[in-house]
Amino acid sequence: MSLLTIAQAIADELGVFQPSSIIGNDEATAVRLLSVTKAAGLYLRDDYDWAVLTKEHTFTSEAATSAYSLPSDFLRIVPNTLWDRTNDLQMLGPLTPAQWQYYKGAITSDVGLAVRWRLRPTSGVLKFELENPGAATIAFEYVSDNWCASSSGTGQSDWAADTDVPLLEENLVFREGWWRALRAFGFPYEDQKNDSRKWLKHIWERERGGGANINMAPAVATFTANLPDTGYGS
Repeated sequence: MSLLTIAQAIADELGVFQPSSIIGNDEATAVRLLSVTKAAGLYLRDDYDWAVLTKEHTFTSEAATSAYSLPSDFLRIVPNTLWDRTNDLQMLGPLTPAQWQYYKGAITSDVGLAVRWRLRPTSGVLKFELENPGAATIAFEYVSDNWCASSSGTGQSDWAADTDVPLLEENLVFREGWWRALRAFGFPYEDQKNDSRKWLKHIWERERGGGANINMAPAVATFTANLPDTGYGS
């Protein structure tokens, strides 16, 4: 479904005039439908770390440089995905401002091998900052700001044409937009909102493959992190 067909489907459910276009249309119904479908996309983008919006970013750090640019579509980092691949170490962070100043001012020499990091605006631009950086390949995953795309597949952070498509589950965008449209037009909307949130949880569980396995057996020592499969003691 495209922006136009999602908006027209919502109009059909509302029993209101179905607009022939959305972008650039000043008619009141089209304006409201554009607003509610955008609000639906933004809410869904921010609610979960969707796999379809998750990307990997890598860059090479240098000893003389502490601040690095983030991807142009960066929205937020996926926690626990930051690694110094050169030294096979998980990075420590994000540091709070107090922690950052502690490491910068209170410790006279580096403690530990792991690189510490945080996000901080530099000249009005958010940067990825390393404390005591060295030459290394840094990698992390992040959620993209681009929740929709053009008909040719170019990622976008907002609707720009009637033919644009959501990158997120289109039925979710429709359902989120539907209850928001009901509210905007002054109709009861709680049932549709609850239905949308149930679908949201269902789609999220389906995307991540269900819940994690829980072992109810007595705890035993396991060693799985960053160890080879063979060659112990050699």
